[in-house]
Amino acid sequence: MYQLVDDIVSISKQPIDVQHLDIRVSLSVGVAMYPYDGETSDTLMKHADMAMYRAKEQGKNQYQFFNGEMDRTVSQKTMIETNLYEAIEQKQFVLFYQPQFDVQTKKLIGMEALIRWIHPKLGMISPGVFIPIAEETGQIIAIGEWVIEEACRQIKRWNEQTGLSLRMSVNISPKQFLKENFVEHIRAVLQQTQLPPDQLDLEITEGVAVFNEQYTIQKLQQLKQLGVHISIDDFGTGYSSLSYLRKFPINRLKIAKPFIDGITEEKEDVAVVKAIIVLAKNLKLRVIAEGVETLSQFHILETLQCDEIQGYVFGKPLDADAFENTYLQNQFPNE
Repeated sequence: MYQLVDDIVSISKQPIDVQHLDIRVSLSVGVAMYPYDGETSDTLMKHADMAMYRAKEQGKNQYQFFNGEMDRTVSQKTMIETNLYEAIEQKQFVLFYQPQFDVQTKKLIGMEALIRWIHPKLGMISPGVFIPIAEETGQIIAIGEWVIEEACRQIKRWNEQTGLSLRMSVNISPKQFLKENFVEHIRAVLQQTQLPPDQLDLEITEGVAVFNEQYTIQKLQQLKQLGVHISIDDFGTGYSSLSYLRKFPINRLKIAKPFIDGITEEKEDVAVVKAIIVLAKNLKLRVIAEGVETLSQFHILETLQCDEIQGYVFGKPLDADAFENTYLQNQFPNE
């Protein structure tokens, strides 16, 4: 069977002469075998279709044989998609908060809001599982709006209780940012919560930043007029460009975790991190390193004059009560 499928894919790669033009086609093949993968034609076709889409995910001119894991993956995806519709209404989402510290003063300066889904029967569902599905189905917009509203309410309450001016960072999905009324929603939430705009930091990815340059500039300028802060998340892993850094009204670069992972062992990663920090300072931008997991990494970042850090070495994400009890004394964890 493998040889047969190989032959089919090989034949499909041959050019087809159409009026003296060579036309090439690509082929994705999914295979389900009787009786191991099903005993009816409907079941076999369904499983072959699953295998074909898995082949498509791997690129052109690929083939895949069906296996039970594909069926379980599809079933899980369907279950997640169905339950997402009820999650907001039934208040199954909660926010966890990861602290962010100023490297020089060693003081807490803010936190990042991270969504968690606690299902009444399935327990904690990882964002890595449900966020891609929410993006695909468009439900990420409603979820993202809830996150902004809840995060703004929380930081307003904490700052009033402590007399501090901590800043709340919130990740913004591409679909959420590109939604026509996104700026209006931010404005409405700020008015409703009475949160000072400079205490909200919106994190967007490089991919969003360069999707449509003029549209993005216009929207970012509108957000800056509101007074909110804007960060570029996972900087260095996407479409890093001096052009958009110069044109876009942003406040901070967030160095991607893969670069931080390697700075204690790879000279190249140290060079990249150093270059990002120097670039940011020349552009009068702040720099935060995420995913800092060891003291060695922290001390290198301190030497390189990184402005801010975030990571497990100084604080894991905690729910609101635990975060309040642990970090709102304006103390930096012991080194």
